[in-house]
Amino acid sequence: MNNRHTNLVRKVLQYITEYKLVKKGDHVIAAVSGGPDSIAMLYILHQISPQLKLKITVAHLHHGIRGVHADRDLLYVKNIASKLGVDFVSRRVNVPAIARKKHLSLEMAGRNVRYCFLSETAQKIKATVIATAHTLDDQAETILLKLARGAGRSGLSGIARVTEYNGVRVIRPLLNITRKEIEQFLHEHKISYREDASNRNVEILRNCVRHEILPLLRQKLNPQIETILARTAEIFQEEEEYLNTIARKSLNKIFSSENPGIKIDTKYLRRVPLAIRRRILILWLERCGYPVEKIEFDMVNRIAHMIEKSSRPVQLHLAGQWTVTCRYGNLELLQPDASLQPLKRKITVKIPGETIIRKLGIYIVSSLRKKGYKNASRSGNNFQSCALLDANKLKKNGEKLYVRTWRNGDRMHPSGMKGSRKLQDIFVDMKIPVERRRLLPLFLCGREIIWVPGYRIAEGWEGTFSKKTLLIEIKPLDKHNNTKNK
Repeated sequence: MNNRHTNLVRKVLQYITEYKLVKKGDHVIAAVSGGPDSIAMLYILHQISPQLKLKITVAHLHHGIRGVHADRDLLYVKNIASKLGVDFVSRRVNVPAIARKKHLSLEMAGRNVRYCFLSETAQKIKATVIATAHTLDDQAETILLKLARGAGRSGLSGIARVTEYNGVRVIRPLLNITRKEIEQFLHEHKISYREDASNRNVEILRNCVRHEILPLLRQKLNPQIETILARTAEIFQEEEEYLNTIARKSLNKIFSSENPGIKIDTKYLRRVPLAIRRRILILWLERCGYPVEKIEFDMVNRIAHMIEKSSRPVQLHLAGQWTVTCRYGNLELLQPDASLQPLKRKITVKIPGETIIRKLGIYIVSSLRKKGYKNASRSGNNFQSCALLDANKLKKNGEKLYVRTWRNGDRMHPSGMKGSRKLQDIFVDMKIPVERRRLLPLFLCGREIIWVPGYRIAEGWEGTFSKKTLLIEIKPLDKHNNTKNK
């Protein structure tokens, strides 16, 4: 490849310069899989490196998925790095095993491992920038996928040209370059690359968008559909930057950390417009360490609305065993507690009295009442912490109330419904993440499940004002010293 800048190289250089993606003298890690996009990026960065005084290190991750083909990818990229005279680093990982262990898709597990590898490598070799080979076509695909999943303005901003991962700057210098331009560049310069056969599998959603949906839109709607979608993303990005600046200033006014969770004042949140409130919550979740890839519009929207719905404590379970609680004028984010685990046997609830269940991080307060209690549990998606049960019916059944956790095949007959339902279906309706389901206390009389906190009391077990009732309250233990947190 000669040193004369081609049109594509000039275009990338102009993009890098316009948006100040790198500074002169930066040490750049080029994430290279061996595919056409990353190989083109490597050659382009190598060609402009003298002008920008860049030091380049090639980084390649072996995902442990494609056997001998992945081995050949690694060897190919290593040879290219040697040919160009740049440093090379690699790592082998078993992505399928990580995906199974962490209950992630292969795509998400691979992404997490890749960025972890790249950031760790950057810190180890003191690199200042990571470059990935996302293209304009990738941006268009991302926008369509986000749109189909109901993303808000933030999601429709798509892939950002600059982000940060574990304190390391991540840039996408090819984000204004089409896949067609890249293929032409590689063909003109007789540069070979590796092809991943799985990229043609349209059972994979992104591949379906790439090979079937976008070509149809190109034919029927607009031959420049990828460019249009990418331009839309850029508009959203610019507006997001402005709105997030406002949200960041607002968050700094109300943010304070306090164990065992991190709290913000709900009074202020109620006063700001819903659009800004959502952004404050997203920034709050990120700052508190909640996994960015698990932040979804529907989840943020439920948190944004929960501060208005009830004066009583309300709890919402998030993915990865995180919990948001609204109580005493504060919104509090509680981190996962590794000490929590499902119960191996049922536990008898003291009536009246207190029952501490350390494995679930709760204690239960039960009290008998002659008249009904107006704050009894209601159905809904949020975790309601109290229920009013028919004490007379409990007495007829031997006065024993038990707590255990979910088992496969569990069913209950919810109040007001015909017949029983699987708890698994109920949990889906409640939007309780899979990893939280076996940590939810279930209340039983004998073998019958009579209350699922956050959902409903079983048919015939509701306490009324005219009957003797049993009030059950669930309260959190302080996870730092296992004491009751009132």
